[in-house]
Parts: sequence; structure tokens; C-alpha cells
Amino acid sequence: MGALAAGSFLFLLAVASTYRLLAGAQTVTYYRARVPTLVAAFAGSTRHDIYQSRRYLAFGFNHPLFFVLTLAAGIWLGAAAVAGDVESGRSRLLYVRAVDRRHVLDRRVLIFVAAETLVVVAAFMGAALGVALSPGLAGSTAGAARMALCYLPLAWLLGSVALVASAWTSRTATAIGVATAVVVAAYLLNFASLVWAGARAIHWLTPFGYYDPAAAASDVAWARCIVLTATAIGLVAVARHRVAARDLV
Repeated sequence: MGALAAGSFLFLLAVASTYRLLAGAQTVTYYRARVPTLVAAFAGSTRHDIYQSRRYLAFGFNHPLFFVLTLAAGIWLGAAAVAGDVESGRSRLLYVRAVDRRHVLDRRVLIFVAAETLVVVAAFMGAALGVALSPGLAGSTAGAARMALCYLPLAWLLGSVALVASAWTSRTATAIGVATAVVVAAYLLNFASLVWAGARAIHWLTPFGYYDPAAAASDVAWARCIVLTATAIGLVAVARHRVAARDLV
């Protein structure tokens, strides 16, 4: 977990601290003229001018490597929450006690939520330090905080997907595979909706459609955060119901 937090910290630090090198006036002009839609899609938004310095960090908060670093913790912990116990035989000790097995799952949920939050906070701290090292990004720290805040519900939701998969299977690798496939498919569908007008309706059918780091530079979309959080809670409820009903020993 420490390695993922450190990796997220260093990645956002690198993105923010290299602003002058990677996003100078000439570079911005070049990409604005040639591939505006594609670049905007990588930043997760086609509704905002992502070339503004205060929205530059949206590239970091929507980069595939950022997703890999931050989601790895939640997906692994969520996938191992139930399937890991069954696979290792721990379920014979944990789930036969005179304690509601859903309470055992609840503790695992708290652990993965805390782990995801820790990694995202580390990423924000890296971004904040990078902003301090990049005069061109002055005043972007608050925007980075809003981006991290808006990303947390998405991270919790995707970790909950792994939790549900774990509640249905007896192998951690299978749960990780299912969750990873869902994340990759959702990301690619959302990306397609941003670059192809004919697929625009798909945007709202994926969890990534409710996450717009470029917009978060100015304001927190509370309604979208609530939708993602409510969906995550719903998935946890599904996992709890399945754990209460399935054979774990």
C-alpha cells in the first residue's frame, strides 16, 4: 500500500512540476490546432478549455497510469475481501463464529475505503507539491483538491465492483480479472464517447462519465459525486446480501 501511495504521489508530482516543460505556450498552441478533441478526451472533458493552466492537472487526474496506481489498492483489497478468505481457508475460522458474517465484510470494506482514500490523498499531496514548484500553476492547489475529492467516489465505486465479484467467486484472481475488465471497458467506452459524437450517449452509462477532473478545477459536481457514492453503497449492499447467503465453508 505504501508503494502505491508513493507511486501516486510521485506521478502527480511529476505531472505538476513539469508543466512549464510539457505545457508551454508553443506546445499548447500545437495541440489545440491539431488534436483538440483527442487531447480533451485524455483530460476527461470536452466541455472545458483544458489548456488553461488551472485545468492542466486534469491530465494527471485522468491519466491511465493514475487509475492503475490508485485503483490497484481498492481492487485488490475488494477482490480478496471474500474470495481470498475462501481460497486460503480463513473462511472456516472467520465465518463460523457467532458473529454476523456481514460484519466481517463491513470491516474489509472500511479497510479498502481507507486504503483508496490514503492513495488518493498521497496523489493530491504530490500535485500540491508540484504546483508549488511550478510558478505557472500558481493557484491550482484548490483545484487539485477538488479533483481528488471528485475522484474518491469513483475509486470507491470501482473497488466495490471487485467486492461484488469477490462475493460471488472463490478465487481472488477471478475477482480481480472481473473488476479489471469492468474498469477497462468502462474507461474505453467513456473515452470513445468523448472523441466520437455518435457514441456520446454512452458517456452517462459508465462511471467515468460522472467524473470530470477538468470541471472540478472550478467546482465540485456534488450531484455526480452523490450518484457515484450511492452506486458504490448499493454494490456493497449487494455484496453483503450475497455473503450472507452463500456457502463460505
